[in-house]
Amino acid sequence: MFELGKHRRITVAVAVLLLLPLVFIAWYVAQILTGASAFKGITEVCATLPDGTEKRWTEEADVAFYTSLLEHASVVDQPVRDVEGETPVTLSLDGTAYRLYPSLSPSGCMAQFADDRFRLLAPEDATALLVRPEMEYVYASYLLPTLTVCSGERQYPVSPDSYTWNYRKADGAYYQDGLTQTSDETVTCNLFADFSNDLSFSTKPSNYGLTVYGISDGGTRYELDNITSFAGLQFSQDTLLEVEVNASWSQASNAERYGDAKYSFRVLYDVPAQVEAVGASENGEKSVVAGGYVLLKALYTNQNEDLTMTTDLPVEPAVFHYDSTARSSYAALPIPADTEPGAYTITVTSGETHRTVDVRVTDAPEPQTLTYTISDADYTAYLAPAELETLAGTLRQLRLASDGTPHLSADLAFGSPVSGEVDLAFGSTVILGNSAVEGTGMKTLEGTLYKSPAGADVHAVQSGVCVFSGALGAFGNAVVIDHGCGIFSYYYHLEASNVTVGTEVTRSATVGTVGKSGYTGTGNACLHFALSVGDTYVSP
Repeated sequence: MFELGKHRRITVAVAVLLLLPLVFIAWYVAQILTGASAFKGITEVCATLPDGTEKRWTEEADVAFYTSLLEHASVVDQPVRDVEGETPVTLSLDGTAYRLYPSLSPSGCMAQFADDRFRLLAPEDATALLVRPEMEYVYASYLLPTLTVCSGERQYPVSPDSYTWNYRKADGAYYQDGLTQTSDETVTCNLFADFSNDLSFSTKPSNYGLTVYGISDGGTRYELDNITSFAGLQFSQDTLLEVEVNASWSQASNAERYGDAKYSFRVLYDVPAQVEAVGASENGEKSVVAGGYVLLKALYTNQNEDLTMTTDLPVEPAVFHYDSTARSSYAALPIPADTEPGAYTITVTSGETHRTVDVRVTDAPEPQTLTYTISDADYTAYLAPAELETLAGTLRQLRLASDGTPHLSADLAFGSPVSGEVDLAFGSTVILGNSAVEGTGMKTLEGTLYKSPAGADVHAVQSGVCVFSGALGAFGNAVVIDHGCGIFSYYYHLEASNVTVGTEVTRSATVGTVGKSGYTGTGNACLHFALSVGDTYVSP
């Protein structure tokens, strides 16, 4: 009995060993059948490309291609290349998701199934995949090289006007680039004279031609000779250019890509702004009394140039206004009368360029004091609070209506309004004596009083546009001229005016005659002249 049991156990063991290969074969066949069955009956394939573009196929040939692609992929223990950070193509076959990692090399194309294991696509399937239209993005590095205009760290990409471009796909055949976009819009690039300037292609062309045209103020185009690169551009002032580029990449032996392209764009060659204070000394420092003003001129600017100002002076920074005739920009900055004497700086920034102007503020002269006795009638007619507020409101509205356009003469010098002595200087104290009238008392003169005979000519101190001519309360017959940049000049107590609103005047032009209209304090003929920057009256 013992021998018989032992014999049976041996028989069972041998039978098990003999059956193992059969079991393995059955398992393997089942795996194949199960895998194949996973792709049976698929009717729709959807794909989301890395840029978010969505595709959908229901045609039998397209569905069969993708199901066969996945069905014949081989499991690999490790990815054959690093795909970390790579955005896959997301496939959905009747709702089941797969991730596809195409590569320029067919041997690097993989798929990732729901079990997170990677499969390597069969070489012939990978090649067929890479020539499909939806895979054109894989060849981004094979498309038309990009052109970039560089100025310092600034870069301006330029799209071609037209091009012909061919590149080779995985099957060895050449295909035309259909992704690179052309542009009908003219790009304007800023080149700065103090930066390194160049044209840069992502792939250097075999042949390259550059044609540069200058654009005159009237819009006429003229060709500039002997310009072969942007590195050699040099102009003494801001200059508008039109540029044409022709580039070609030859079809050398076994070339992966070849073709040609044409580009056109505009260049604004920008000479760095040079900033100076009008009337500054040889060392560039501007001396100004407290209560005066500083007029800044920024040379080599253009209409669209963004100039910003910062200063340690106790005043809000001023805005620059462009003068197309002078190709310069101007800004006027009032210096408050209570500014402490000392050294200050004004910094003007254009892009990445900074220019500094030194300003030295000095004490204003000791103010004069003058007393006038005012009658009740004159007070009521001219100097009552309501009258003064109306007067101030009228002048304020004139200033608000200005757009700041400069009207200044080329030398920027301000002349004298009249021939005559100064009777009362800017900032003087005027005491209006009338104890019976409440509200009279100490006033500060926001201008200068000149002694001059009646009928004497009154001259514009600078070029500008007349914005007021007529009666103006206590100031009598008056003329107000807008010089731009927030600068206004005022001519009061005139006998008559020679200009009307809208009249353009030049420096020294006669705008009226000396008179004694309005309230002069003495009843004698005089000229009350004033100058303001923004809403601040300043010493002329």
